[in-house]
Amino acid sequence: MRTIAALLSVLLIPSIGHADESLLGTMTAKWNTYIFVSTRMPQRDVVALAREASAAKATIVLNGFGGSDDTLMSTERYATQINALCCGKRPAHWIIDPVIAQRYRVKSAPTFVVAHGESENAGEYSAVAGDMSLSQALKFFAQGSRHQAAREYATQTYSSAFGNSE
Repeated sequence: MRTIAALLSVLLIPSIGHADESLLGTMTAKWNTYIFVSTRMPQRDVVALAREASAAKATIVLNGFGGSDDTLMSTERYATQINALCCGKRPAHWIIDPVIAQRYRVKSAPTFVVAHGESENAGEYSAVAGDMSLSQALKFFAQGSRHQAAREYATQTYSSAFGNSE
């Protein structure tokens, strides 16, 4: 299952055209920011989240195929369309990975996760779900996470992507 998810990620990402950063660099970072979305969410909401994901270098995660006919190709078209509407030359990073959704116990979309590496240890990630922006989720983590390292990471990510004014 993990091999299939990794293969799908590799197939999807290059075709969307991520310019600067590799998926490998994102996935092996000490801390990662994930935004779990669904193709059934309103398009305007996904566009807004993709715009923020691009600014914060977050990864957008789909649990499985979506788009018009639930195939890899329709999912790729969906992600490309969202990136075209939001991000210009700095497209958001997208992966399809049902394993990561299970790892962080994602039950709804959108769900926001800040995680230390790929750990399943509840002490090494924080998650929040609900109708909110990434900047709001990062503020939530910065102010309310039980984990000091998650609070520090969220504060740094928020400041880097959105400034201190919000």
